[in-house]
Amino acid sequence: MPHRRLRSNGAILAMVTAALIACTDAPPQHPTGPDPAAALTAAQLGLTDLPRLQVDLPARPAPWDTSDAALTEKVREEDGVVAIGFKEPGATRTIQTGVREALTAASFAAGLALVKGQRGELVYVRKHLGSVHARIPPEVAAKLRRHPLVDYVEPRQWGQLAGTPVRTAAARLAAMQGCDPYTQECLPWGVRFVNARQAHLAGAAGFGGRVLIIDTGHDRGHEDLPLVWTSHCGGEYGGCTDQGYPHGTHVMGTFVARDNDIGIVGTAPLVAASQVYVWGACDGGGVCPFPEVVNGLNAGIAWDVQVVNMSLGGGAGNPGYLDLATAVAAANAADIRLSPLQGTSLKNFQSPKWCTLRALPA
Repeated sequence: MPHRRLRSNGAILAMVTAALIACTDAPPQHPTGPDPAAALTAAQLGLTDLPRLQVDLPARPAPWDTSDAALTEKVREEDGVVAIGFKEPGATRTIQTGVREALTAASFAAGLALVKGQRGELVYVRKHLGSVHARIPPEVAAKLRRHPLVDYVEPRQWGQLAGTPVRTAAARLAAMQGCDPYTQECLPWGVRFVNARQAHLAGAAGFGGRVLIIDTGHDRGHEDLPLVWTSHCGGEYGGCTDQGYPHGTHVMGTFVARDNDIGIVGTAPLVAASQVYVWGACDGGGVCPFPEVVNGLNAGIAWDVQVVNMSLGGGAGNPGYLDLATAVAAANAADIRLSPLQGTSLKNFQSPKWCTLRALPA
């Protein structure tokens, strides 16, 4: 049986491998934490006080940000699935000022209890973000939002992975760079574009770095990729399988494919297998519920990663997503570099995808 090979691709990781610094501590515990249904006190949930955050607000509000009726209807459309952020009583809401004021563990816990008291289900408590992924009765959405402990109630939103790797595109790109990934190792043009090879030769190839990929998961065991620990995979769709959709595998290859004699070379080929984390936030069709993406950012903070990749695309006319923007602010405050892919098709190369991320300098 022929070896599987990672295809050469046009993806550009907006990161510099020199940003990956040494980490010597033991791998952190999987961030799922205690069962929130069984524990609602700050101590039992492991909650801590959270700092003030400066949030890059969306360019324009969504209809449900200003209308109770629109909020209720949208929550109903999304089967009650929401993201709820919390605040201190008396604090101004983030959407009004662009600042999420410091949040105490006690107020966070009280907010969770409030949601439970409104017959809400706590799907995932983001203890590093001050929010929760939940399912609530649609008729209580507006009432919850008006509560002094609640910063925002955002109905589930959906993103789409930027670009889909296909064999024909991979073959065309490989031919353009004079390389056949089936018979020799390739350096993808995107990796060359960010001068990664020069960084490798200068000793900056990712050694000691800790990275997280939020995507579809990946083909665990691929011979050109690090063997990710199963405890370092998470998310609704699982991080240790690609669900038959190779996008996450494709991105991981651009990120950390090994410098060996097969497949391709990634931007950071010396990141240890024990320092690679994968959050399966997107389904087998490349569709990503944003609450799950934000759960992945919370996991990245818990895992103490240094670089997070999210390959989310969107149009410039889209309304913003306050839940995601707040999570990005928390990741930045935790000194995590966020590296969005610009898109994996040649036609998108000159058209940066809109998102709320702060791209790294190339």
